[in-house]
Amino acid sequence: MTRALYSALLLSLLCLAGCLIPIPLEQQVTPENCSSLSVQAAIPPFGTQRATSILEKYSYQVDVTTDCPSVSARLYLQLNGTCCDLNVDNPNVTRFYQQAQAQAVDSTAGSYSLAFSQQVLPCATGFAGSIAYVVPVVASGGFTDGPSGFRPEGLGVVDRSHYWTVICP
Repeated sequence: MTRALYSALLLSLLCLAGCLIPIPLEQQVTPENCSSLSVQAAIPPFGTQRATSILEKYSYQVDVTTDCPSVSARLYLQLNGTCCDLNVDNPNVTRFYQQAQAQAVDSTAGSYSLAFSQQVLPCATGFAGSIAYVVPVVASGGFTDGPSGFRPEGLGVVDRSHYWTVICP
Protein backbone atom coordinates (compact mmCIF):
# COMPACT_ATOMS: atom_id res chain seq x y z
CA MET A 1 0.00 0.00 0.00
CA THR A 2 1.45 3.40 -0.90
CA ARG A 3 1.89 6.08 1.67
CA ALA A 4 -0.66 8.42 -0.01
CA LEU A 5 -3.29 5.66 -0.18
CA TYR A 6 -2.61 4.69 3.43
CA SER A 7 -3.01 8.34 4.56
CA ALA A 8 -6.27 8.72 2.63
CA LEU A 9 -7.64 5.47 4.11
CA LEU A 10 -6.65 6.51 7.64
CA LEU A 11 -8.26 9.91 7.15
CA SER A 12 -11.53 8.37 5.96
CA LEU A 13 -11.57 5.93 8.91
CA LEU A 14 -11.09 8.78 11.35
CA CYS A 15 -13.93 10.73 9.75
CA LEU A 16 -16.23 7.68 9.96
CA ALA A 17 -15.44 7.25 13.63
CA GLY A 18 -16.63 10.80 14.32
CA CYS A 19 -13.25 12.28 15.16
CA LEU A 20 -12.57 15.85 14.30
CA ILE A 21 -9.34 16.65 12.57
CA PRO A 22 -7.74 19.60 14.35
CA ILE A 23 -7.18 22.67 12.24
CA PRO A 24 -4.03 24.56 13.14
CA LEU A 25 -4.80 27.83 14.90
CA GLU A 26 -3.51 31.04 13.42
CA GLN A 27 -1.51 33.33 15.63
CA GLN A 28 -3.57 36.22 16.93
CA VAL A 29 -2.22 39.59 15.93
CA THR A 30 -2.67 42.37 18.44
CA PRO A 31 -2.83 45.93 17.18
CA GLU A 32 -0.44 47.11 19.87
CA ASN A 33 3.15 46.03 20.20
CA CYS A 34 3.55 46.72 23.93
CA SER A 35 7.17 45.65 23.96
CA SER A 36 8.83 48.66 25.56
CA LEU A 37 8.38 50.55 28.80
CA SER A 38 10.72 53.00 30.48
CA VAL A 39 10.05 54.98 33.64
CA GLN A 40 11.34 58.52 32.99
CA ALA A 41 10.46 60.48 36.13
CA ALA A 42 8.25 60.62 39.19
CA ILE A 43 6.59 63.31 41.27
CA PRO A 44 7.87 63.35 43.95
CA PRO A 45 11.17 61.81 42.81
CA PHE A 46 11.63 58.20 43.87
CA GLY A 47 13.44 57.93 47.18
CA THR A 48 12.85 58.44 50.89
CA GLN A 49 10.27 60.74 52.42
CA ARG A 50 10.08 61.53 56.14
CA ALA A 51 6.52 62.00 57.32
CA THR A 52 6.05 64.61 60.03
CA SER A 53 2.68 63.20 61.08
CA ILE A 54 0.83 59.93 60.69
CA LEU A 55 -1.86 61.87 58.81
CA GLU A 56 0.52 63.37 56.25
CA LYS A 57 -0.87 62.99 52.72
CA TYR A 58 1.11 62.35 49.56
CA SER A 59 0.24 62.59 45.88
CA TYR A 60 2.11 60.46 43.36
CA GLN A 61 2.73 60.55 39.62
CA VAL A 62 4.90 58.47 37.27
CA ASP A 63 5.99 59.54 33.78
CA VAL A 64 6.84 56.83 31.25
CA THR A 65 7.62 56.23 27.60
CA THR A 66 6.13 53.21 25.90
CA ASP A 67 4.95 51.95 22.52
CA CYS A 68 1.58 51.00 23.98
CA PRO A 69 -1.25 53.53 24.53
CA SER A 70 -3.05 51.14 26.93
CA VAL A 71 -0.36 51.66 29.59
CA SER A 72 -1.69 51.94 33.15
CA ALA A 73 -0.41 51.81 36.70
CA ARG A 74 -1.51 50.56 40.10
CA LEU A 75 -0.35 51.87 43.44
CA TYR A 76 0.38 49.49 46.30
CA LEU A 77 1.38 50.21 49.89
CA GLN A 78 3.49 47.66 51.74
CA LEU A 79 4.21 48.01 55.46
CA ASN A 80 6.52 45.06 56.06
CA GLY A 81 8.95 43.20 53.90
CA THR A 82 10.92 44.57 51.01
CA CYS A 83 10.02 47.29 48.55
CA CYS A 84 9.32 45.31 45.43
CA ASP A 85 8.43 41.83 46.66
CA LEU A 86 4.75 42.64 47.00
CA ASN A 87 2.91 40.25 49.31
CA VAL A 88 -0.57 40.84 47.86
CA ASP A 89 -1.96 37.70 49.49
CA ASN A 90 -1.81 39.35 52.92
CA PRO A 91 -3.91 42.55 53.15
CA ASN A 92 -2.36 43.31 56.56
CA VAL A 93 0.99 43.76 54.83
CA THR A 94 0.23 44.98 51.31
CA ARG A 95 -2.76 46.95 50.11
CA PHE A 96 -3.91 48.03 46.68
CA TYR A 97 -4.78 51.72 46.75
CA GLN A 98 -5.75 52.89 43.30
CA GLN A 99 -5.25 52.64 39.58
CA ALA A 100 -4.11 55.38 37.20
CA GLN A 101 -4.88 55.59 33.51
CA ALA A 102 -2.41 57.13 31.12
CA GLN A 103 -2.69 60.73 30.01
CA ALA A 104 -0.78 61.33 26.78
CA VAL A 105 1.91 63.98 27.10
CA ASP A 106 3.20 63.36 23.55
CA SER A 107 1.57 60.29 22.00
CA THR A 108 3.79 60.43 18.89
CA ALA A 109 6.86 60.07 21.14
CA GLY A 110 5.11 57.52 23.39
CA SER A 111 5.28 59.79 26.42
CA TYR A 112 2.56 59.30 29.07
CA SER A 113 1.85 60.58 32.56
CA LEU A 114 0.22 58.31 35.14
CA ALA A 115 -1.16 60.41 38.00
CA PHE A 116 -2.81 58.79 41.00
CA SER A 117 -5.79 61.03 41.73
CA GLN A 118 -6.35 60.18 45.40
CA GLN A 119 -3.92 61.27 48.08
CA VAL A 120 -2.28 58.49 50.09
CA LEU A 121 -1.74 58.37 53.85
CA PRO A 122 0.99 55.72 54.12
CA CYS A 123 1.60 56.15 57.86
CA ALA A 124 -2.05 55.98 58.94
CA THR A 125 -2.18 52.23 58.32
CA GLY A 126 1.03 51.15 60.06
CA PHE A 127 2.66 51.20 63.44
CA ALA A 128 4.65 54.08 64.89
CA GLY A 129 8.16 54.14 63.53
CA SER A 130 7.34 51.80 60.67
CA ILE A 131 8.56 52.11 57.11
CA ALA A 132 6.01 52.12 54.31
CA TYR A 133 6.93 51.30 50.74
CA VAL A 134 4.72 52.95 48.12
CA VAL A 135 5.16 50.91 44.94
CA PRO A 136 3.72 51.91 41.57
CA VAL A 137 3.32 48.90 39.29
CA VAL A 138 3.28 50.05 35.67
CA ALA A 139 2.16 47.69 32.87
CA SER A 140 2.55 48.67 29.22
CA GLY A 141 -0.49 46.60 28.20
CA GLY A 142 -2.69 47.29 31.22
CA PHE A 143 -3.96 44.75 33.73
CA THR A 144 -6.35 41.82 33.70
CA ASP A 145 -7.71 40.54 36.96
CA GLY A 146 -8.98 37.19 38.01
CA PRO A 147 -11.39 36.42 40.82
CA SER A 148 -8.83 37.33 43.50
CA GLY A 149 -8.94 41.11 42.99
CA PHE A 150 -6.47 43.73 41.86
CA ARG A 151 -3.18 41.97 41.14
CA PRO A 152 0.17 43.55 40.24
CA GLU A 153 0.70 41.17 37.31
CA GLY A 154 0.18 43.08 34.09
CA LEU A 155 0.25 42.63 30.34
CA GLY A 156 3.21 43.52 28.18
CA VAL A 157 6.24 44.91 29.98
CA VAL A 158 5.76 45.36 33.74
CA ASP A 159 7.84 47.65 35.97
CA ARG A 160 7.60 47.24 39.73
CA SER A 161 11.16 48.15 40.61
CA HIS A 162 10.63 51.84 41.44
CA TYR A 163 9.24 52.96 44.80
CA TRP A 164 9.02 55.61 47.46
CA THR A 165 10.05 54.86 51.03
CA VAL A 166 8.06 56.71 53.68
CA ILE A 167 9.54 56.76 57.17
CA CYS A 168 6.67 57.18 59.61
CA PRO A 169 6.95 59.03 62.94
